[in-house]
Amino acid sequence: LVSGGQELRFDDQETTKAANQSGYARSKVVSELIVKKFARQQDSKARHVRVVKPGFIIGDSKQGLANQTDFLWRLVAASIDLGYYNESDSENWLFVADVARVSTSILDGIFEDHGKPVTQVLDGIRFRDLWVLLKDRFGYELEPLTSQRWLDKLQQAVADKREQHVMFPLMYMLEANDALVGVRGRPHEPTSDMDSALLANVAQLIKTGF
Repeated sequence: LVSGGQELRFDDQETTKAANQSGYARSKVVSELIVKKFARQQDSKARHVRVVKPGFIIGDSKQGLANQTDFLWRLVAASIDLGYYNESDSENWLFVADVARVSTSILDGIFEDHGKPVTQVLDGIRFRDLWVLLKDRFGYELEPLTSQRWLDKLQQAVADKREQHVMFPLMYMLEANDALVGVRGRPHEPTSDMDSALLANVAQLIKTGF
């Protein structure tokens, strides 16, 4: 089971926060519990059953095939449109893994006889480095705002454009978390090759007119 796009933790402890959020988030929790229970059975059929948990999954550095409906790219596009980013989570670690890295984790789980039932893919980048990357390589000038002021501007933009706004279907995810995305903590530098994968994805999104 590949269960991506959710909050991860560096301490490898499970979190039940998702159980109090959307039906989609709760379905992920239930699915993981079912798979983990089966994987712990002393049976040859269960020994290669794994849960792989990346954060946001993006295209690799070669093709950059980004999912335009993903929360990450909607959030980036909305921030660019506003001309502001949320200063309050600029030091947060954003869990992002490209599809090649996720595929490797899946294959490792298949061929390991005694691996852990759950593998977290903790690749990523700090938000501040993402905003710097967008400025330096694509010329997007974004200014910092406090969390509440940034959220107020975003809510107003969504109210004005409604269904036409890129964040319209996913605002509940921000509002449920007080507009904060990612987690505090290590590491300080982006995962190896993360910059090149992000650049390829953004370039592809621009090319398609996203």
